[in-house]
Amino acid sequence: MQALITNLLAFVGCTLFVLGIVYFATEAMRRREAGREMLWREFAEARGGFFVPATGSWLFRRPASIVVPHAHASVTIDIHVVSHGKTSTTYTRARARYALGFGPSFRVSSEGLLSAVGKALGAQDLLLDDPAFDARFVIKGESLAAIRVAWTPRARHAALSFDRPSVTSDGGEVVALALGVLLRDHELEALTALVGEVASYRVAELADLARAVEATFQPPSGQPPMLRFATPRGDVTAGLARDGLVLQLVDARGLPSLHASIAQGEPQGLPPGLLTDSARALLPLVGNCRVATHDGFVWLTWPGVPDARTFRAGAQLLAELVGGDPSRGAFR
Repeated sequence: MQALITNLLAFVGCTLFVLGIVYFATEAMRRREAGREMLWREFAEARGGFFVPATGSWLFRRPASIVVPHAHASVTIDIHVVSHGKTSTTYTRARARYALGFGPSFRVSSEGLLSAVGKALGAQDLLLDDPAFDARFVIKGESLAAIRVAWTPRARHAALSFDRPSVTSDGGEVVALALGVLLRDHELEALTALVGEVASYRVAELADLARAVEATFQPPSGQPPMLRFATPRGDVTAGLARDGLVLQLVDARGLPSLHASIAQGEPQGLPPGLLTDSARALLPLVGNCRVATHDGFVWLTWPGVPDARTFRAGAQLLAELVGGDPSRGAFR
């Protein structure tokens, strides 16, 4: 009987000891988590962002996060744990959707032994013509030109401030992982800038163009960004698509169905009687572009973002096409 009591007391003591360890470990973790959340909340609110508390049960828990604006993107930062069987790695993760709704796909990772050997053997690695960045990172992707535009100097500088970060894009969202739990403002600032700069791909070009031509710029806010430019025939709207900058104007004239191109001032596919003298004078100024009618609009598309002079000429050309002289040519 005495032995039974002794064993029972030992079992109770061990159980209490284990529960005590679990309690203090859990309490310490909770306090660390609370401290991190307080620092993150202060960081986000100081930059016009906000804190999102954790939700769900302990089995299906969605971690707390912060949402911080940067450039033309909204960056979400949280903790991401990757399991490796018996071990795991904790990252601070930053994510943002492309402000345009699309952008280049790529994978940027820190150069390790295997990738260095691959480079030596001639494996394909895209270069951004930034010696410091190219020396530290391996870049894989499809469109080098688009990747170079997305990775602004500030984004590259931010990436260089981390130890072995990785940044990926599936064409819709940009995701960056930095080792450990970031608590310092300058670290969170760099991670926010890294993802926010890349996710703001090409929007700054559109905003700069709007200022140059004195157009109204509508920043991304649940909808893709666009600019609005006044003409005598109504407002021309412009936005970025995958194939370039697209202008559109309501076709109140009822233009015939057409798909035309303009190269070096020469139109191909435009009915001769469609062009007024003023429209013809604009052709050498609009550069290489395409013109089409569709769904009650007349469209003009450049392969890239033009300068202010070319943009104004394109907008004026659309106004001429929808307003021309109905007594001439195809409308005679």
